[in-house]
Amino acid sequence: MARLGLRPDPPAEELAERDDFRTVSEHWAGTPPWTSSTARGCANKTPTVVTLSAVLARYSGAATVAWGANES
Repeated sequence: MARLGLRPDPPAEELAERDDFRTVSEHWAGTPPWTSSTARGCANKTPTVVTLSAVLARYSGAATVAWGANES
């Protein structure tokens, strides 16, 4: 279709993904706090924090700090 000069509209999934990237890439005023907490142990909080901070750092371009405040 590109050879004919036709450019089809991107599918809804791609538009949603682009919107997600745009949202994560925005620079917020101040320092936005994010928290991942639960009362029980072994609830995959650390992988969640690491993944969330990696996504925010990659697409926002801003400094990102991930802090695991375990009592153990």
